[in-house]
Amino acid sequence: FKELRSLLKSGIYDMITLKDVCLVAELPTHISRDDQGRLHHEDKEAISWEDGYKLWRWKGTSVPQKLIETPETINKEDLKENENAEVRRCFIEKLGVSKYFEILSDGHGLNLLDEDKDHQGNPMKLMSFRFEREEIQVLEVTCPSTDRVYNLYPPSQKCSNVWDAKADTFGGEKLTYRHGDVGLVNKEETHERPLIET
Repeated sequence: FKELRSLLKSGIYDMITLKDVCLVAELPTHISRDDQGRLHHEDKEAISWEDGYKLWRWKGTSVPQKLIETPETINKEDLKENENAEVRRCFIEKLGVSKYFEILSDGHGLNLLDEDKDHQGNPMKLMSFRFEREEIQVLEVTCPSTDRVYNLYPPSQKCSNVWDAKADTFGGEKLTYRHGDVGLVNKEETHERPLIET
């Protein structure tokens, strides 16, 4: 334990030990965190080292430098490249929902189709936007355990309200209970809305 403690106090930030090699990173010269301790900075790198190496983080998630330092230059191609839902969420948080979909829809923006509140009182919105000659539906929901806001893609793209859109993300099942991304169905009864969501 004493040897490990002296190793940690020597200024090592991280290391990878292999059979005959040990890769060591020195302590960074700059670290910025949010109030939850996650690497985060709104307008510059969240962590950097003396040799010039930098990483950009939005609430702990790795994002491109462009989003943090020059968000006004974000274009449609930048948004189309994001297949990861967490990174997409960061873009939407940093740019704002309206700006994100304005860029994605070539300036047309969002149309609100329906809205309601889930069982925790969080707002849900079914919206559509124009994308390359098609109307795309998105369902905006809030995760009840993390309070993160997500914009989901209902697979059928033919939803008439937020509850249909939410059910559509579960294959159209009218759920009795829903916990995260797991849904339970009562085969003897059908419910238009889940009775319990956690």
